[in-house]
Amino acid sequence: MKRRNEMQRRTFLQALSLGLAAPLALRMSRLATAAPGPRPLRLLFFYVPHGLPVEHFDPKGSADSFTLNMSGESVLAPLEPHKALVNVYRGLEIKDMSNHAAIRYTLTGNENAPLSIDRAIAKGLGTQAVSLGVVPFQTYFGSDMYLMKDATWIRPEPSPMAAADRLFPKTTGTMASDAEFRKLALGLTERELDAMAAGVKHLSREQSKLTVHLEAVRTLKAGGQSGNMCMGQPSLPTVEALRTSGANVTDAMNLPRVLDAQLELSAQALICGAARVITIQNLWATSDVNFSFMGVAKNHHDPVSHSWDAAGRAEFARVQKFFVQHVVDKLVRALQTPDALDTTAPGRTVLDNTLIYLFSEVSDGANHHSNKDTVWLSGKPYVSYLPAVTIGGGAGAIKTGKLFDFNNRSHGDLLFTLSEIAGVPQNTFGSSIAEVKA
Repeated sequence: MKRRNEMQRRTFLQALSLGLAAPLALRMSRLATAAPGPRPLRLLFFYVPHGLPVEHFDPKGSADSFTLNMSGESVLAPLEPHKALVNVYRGLEIKDMSNHAAIRYTLTGNENAPLSIDRAIAKGLGTQAVSLGVVPFQTYFGSDMYLMKDATWIRPEPSPMAAADRLFPKTTGTMASDAEFRKLALGLTERELDAMAAGVKHLSREQSKLTVHLEAVRTLKAGGQSGNMCMGQPSLPTVEALRTSGANVTDAMNLPRVLDAQLELSAQALICGAARVITIQNLWATSDVNFSFMGVAKNHHDPVSHSWDAAGRAEFARVQKFFVQHVVDKLVRALQTPDALDTTAPGRTVLDNTLIYLFSEVSDGANHHSNKDTVWLSGKPYVSYLPAVTIGGGAGAIKTGKLFDFNNRSHGDLLFTLSEIAGVPQNTFGSSIAEVKA
């Protein structure tokens, strides 16, 4: 403790000698001697309604060698380049459910649970879960629309602008937040950076969060990615374009822009550490939103998800693939940036320390079942199951690049396993799936 205090005092005085404000110098001195913590795991839950057409979704291959790109309309094809960090959980089910009301079970395990898994994990971590919506409703929000729960059912925030203002509030005064600190740190000159780096050269990389921070500042100044360290307000061009245009976020024709804005916001919140647990609810069960904005002038629930013929099923796959493609474009790629909050091994990406859970409430929109079941399509049998996919390294706590096959496994077991990985097991959801964990 005495040595740490001496180092803090030394770093503080060095910062003051550079002419830095006392609050900035104090924060830097504390960072210089901060002990490294565990890898900073983040979780993002991504709901898409009405299931997935199994013939355009089910991977081909074995547990360790499979493909996600089987045809032009393969729903998971956008994830193929990232397959090393993708898991598909084949065979999970919500037993004895036969309609879209299963939406209320997908994150709760059962409708009477007091908390959905995102809220339970967040509470266990001592933080707040963020609930975002791509939900172009007008006034009504009924029973088959709710996904998240915290004692009462939660209506997600449909406005990316409102969510951004809450996650990244503007700060005033001295050192009100990490964002303010980073904003001031970004103003350091190269000479000041050199002097500060020299002042902490006696500390090892593992011991010095300040060293990691100074390197990130240098990268940013050299034209690297803006937002890695959330220097002040992160760059949110899609959110701000939506704000400037005054677009109605509840207008179905704006759904792609709202989706991209919520994903962009989520990516920056995870990168910064402004949020550790986020849920994005896209539409809702029995959603009748028309998808003419992408050339499918039909309602998502009926007839799109209710299709049985080959042409209709391909159209259903195309619509569901739309969501996966946007996740890749706006979230997965953004998270492939060095994780400035991970002091255990510089160079890891935020995606390495994140787990994105993509799921739905039914196995297939046409059969309305949430269990593992056989469906006949064009005279051929297919085994349909509850869609469940994870993307990301999960801070090293989960095996990746795997196709898992389950028999008689509830989706609640996967929810429990995710909570175990987060370090706050919630045994009300199910039991552990040992083979999933690293």
